[in-house]
Amino acid sequence: MNKFVISASSTKLLSRLIFAHVLGTLFAYLVYARFTQLGDNYLPDNYLEFYRINYEGRAEIDSTIFTHGVYYYLGFLFPGLLAPMFLGVVTATMIWITFRDIYKYVNHRLFWICNLFPHFLIWSGSSSKEQLIMIAGIIVINFAAKRSFDNKNLSVNFIFVLMAIYFLFFMKPNYFVMYFIVFIMALFSPWLHINFSGKLSFGVW
Repeated sequence: MNKFVISASSTKLLSRLIFAHVLGTLFAYLVYARFTQLGDNYLPDNYLEFYRINYEGRAEIDSTIFTHGVYYYLGFLFPGLLAPMFLGVVTATMIWITFRDIYKYVNHRLFWICNLFPHFLIWSGSSSKEQLIMIAGIIVINFAAKRSFDNKNLSVNFIFVLMAIYFLFFMKPNYFVMYFIVFIMALFSPWLHINFSGKLSFGVW
């Protein structure tokens, strides 16, 4: 079967993922936000004043102002909570792209426990650095899945993986370490003995 053909079951998986992440955004803003703060309060209305006070006249850019700017400019197309909801749908779509070809081989219960875990749904559906990090992280996970189980050869898409790795380091170096280990393991997996690879992976985790 051609792996690029989207079957009915694969389309159903995409629909369920999108539905779950839309609900995640709604829960984050309508329920969770009533009890605590979501992210660092990246509200589009606060961006220009925040930039004027903290960054005006400075040449460098850091992860905080970058994140604030993403939601500010995205807010022109998707106002209010539609901006983080849109990125939540992007996250769901990328998860689908990563798992659609191997979904029948994975433990479905574990797959959905991971995707429906409240902490994951909240931060993948709300305006935060974590939401942007998840998108870049899934690019690395997609590379690891393809490299380890499908395509042993590197392609031009490897450039985007390197960009994702750099972006993770730029946003949060502590998150970067975990994804970098996954990246390195996947990169060298074709040349590692399966027993050595398994023991090293277990030790790292």
